[in-house]
Amino acid sequence: MMRTRRRRYLILTAILIALPLLYLVEERVRGEWLLARTRRELSAGGEKLTINELLPRVPEGTNVVLLTPDQARSQFNLGSRTGDEVPATARMLSPGRAVVSWRRDRWLDKEAKAYTWDDFARATAGRLEQLPELRSQLTNRVLHVTLNYGEGWTLLLPHLAAFKGACQALCQAAVYDLHQGDLAPALDNLHAVARLTDLLRNEPLMIDQLVRVAIAAIARGTIWEALQADGWTDDQLVLLQSDWAGMHFTPAMVHALRMERAMNLTYFPGGANFSRNSIRQALGWGSGAFGGGSGGTPVGGGGVGQWIDALGLMIEPLTVLARIELWRHVWAPLDQRFYLKANQEIIDFGSDALARTNLGLLPNLEERGTNLIGGRLLLRRLTDEPALRQRFLASGLFAVANAKALGKCAQADAWNRVLVTAIALKRFHLKHGRPPEQLGELVPAFLPEIPIDWMDGEPLRYRLNPDSTWLLYSVGEDGNDDGGDAECPRQTNPSWTLARDYVWPQAATPEAVDAADAAILAKKEASDAAAEKWRRQAPPATPSDRYGEVPGVTNGPPRSNDEPK
Repeated sequence: MMRTRRRRYLILTAILIALPLLYLVEERVRGEWLLARTRRELSAGGEKLTINELLPRVPEGTNVVLLTPDQARSQFNLGSRTGDEVPATARMLSPGRAVVSWRRDRWLDKEAKAYTWDDFARATAGRLEQLPELRSQLTNRVLHVTLNYGEGWTLLLPHLAAFKGACQALCQAAVYDLHQGDLAPALDNLHAVARLTDLLRNEPLMIDQLVRVAIAAIARGTIWEALQADGWTDDQLVLLQSDWAGMHFTPAMVHALRMERAMNLTYFPGGANFSRNSIRQALGWGSGAFGGGSGGTPVGGGGVGQWIDALGLMIEPLTVLARIELWRHVWAPLDQRFYLKANQEIIDFGSDALARTNLGLLPNLEERGTNLIGGRLLLRRLTDEPALRQRFLASGLFAVANAKALGKCAQADAWNRVLVTAIALKRFHLKHGRPPEQLGELVPAFLPEIPIDWMDGEPLRYRLNPDSTWLLYSVGEDGNDDGGDAECPRQTNPSWTLARDYVWPQAATPEAVDAADAAILAKKEASDAAAEKWRRQAPPATPSDRYGEVPGVTNGPPRSNDEPK
């Protein structure tokens, strides 16, 4: 009887052990089958999944210059950055109104310190001297940065910061030229900025394209400043317009997302860059003993608490290692398949937008577009459900960032259409002495067709104001026409590039700018007065000042034995 009961217990125990093991085996086998099927489907659809298939074409010709990232950084590094000695470009003063910095003789920082163009010249002298050679390289050479994409996350990109710094220097020089009334050199600098933006077009990395978007945003403010100047010729404005009319950001990002996918796949088990450390570091799981844990020292106050803390620090790395091994041997194929499908959805969204040249004509825009543009995929569940986090360790880490990056490029494309249209409006005004009553008047002399809003597929919004100024805008990221609302409700530092509607601003009046400066000065004076009042009412700084001489207590520095008492 006892032997029979023991046998039943053993059988029950074996079943309880076998069921979880069978479940894990089934998950692994099912994952490998689904992954293989998904890869076949993507390949049949023309998708490229390996790094070698996605390498950028190296240009050929006698004027082609190939640069390593370090060489590019050295060539574009223009020295130390400047601070408040350089006026902010197209600073938002109020919704729909921006400050024309080159018209001002002085400007204030947040501490109410005043700067002049003499301060600007001293701060930028070293950088400005290097710009002629930089412009020559950008406009007379075909530059190409060679990268080893197989290095994955360890690939160093030191040239990107140098590129952004070079853009800032060129734009600062253009603003200074505008202040001096020299439109030709200002145009030369802006033309070089366009070439710099174009230089990153073919680099198939997400971070490269995000830097390209940032460079375009810097240039946009400077171009706005330039269009506030009089004296341009139509030929000059045609060059400026053509530089940006052919500038597109979403196509390059879609290609970059394919390369990012290929590089990220090398970090799944079986890939060239897979290791326990790479997964642990990507997920931010620390670097304690055994390759995991958060490191540090026990925090208990001593006794049992200290031993419990020490035991926790010993167990945590083992727990992390167990989670990685469980994912690696069971759920990695399912995770990789999930990542491929989520990434492909983002790529398809961008590709569909490119085929239609805007987001507005896409089917199910509200369901697909809004979620993707905001980075709010179903993958957000991975951050809320522990069971899903364990099964899909890598998917959420990669794909949500990709969706946000595509959204940044959609914003850049929408703004670029507004910018090109604003240049065309300047050209129309130059020829006719008035703005057009509707955008159709720009076609075909100044634009090949009525410009379409990238965000909703409708014509860009435009209307004349009673004071003969005009309002031009895109409906913005949410796709809703708010009538040209330039408010920035979610921004602590308001910027006209991030408003509800993407409104091309008008110049703030000199009176409004003076009033803003007066407010800064008044705030500084009030702050200084409050500080002075506090200083006068503050308690004495030392114990002897506060309490007088205390017997037995040394007040002041100790005396040596040689000093007289």
